[in-house]
Amino acid sequence: DLYLFFVYNYLCNMTKKDKKQVNYLEEWKKERASFLNYKASESSRIEDAIAFSNQNIISKVIDILDNMALAENNLPSDLENNE
Repeated sequence: DLYLFFVYNYLCNMTKKDKKQVNYLEEWKKERASFLNYKASESSRIEDAIAFSNQNIISKVIDILDNMALAENNLPSDLENNE
């Protein structure tokens, strides 16, 4: 309770300039936290986009390889020995 008394006494004796400084500091802390949350969210979004792109590329490569295997397995007999 003594601690609260000192905090209350300090707050009551603060000047307008002191109160502005405390207010600016508190606002800065809020903005900093907001920015860090945005940064983490944006980083996560970018990672998701990269993962999706990689999956899309891998899917296309698999389709190409599958089509090449099908074409190789279905070569006409007159083209089988061509290189």
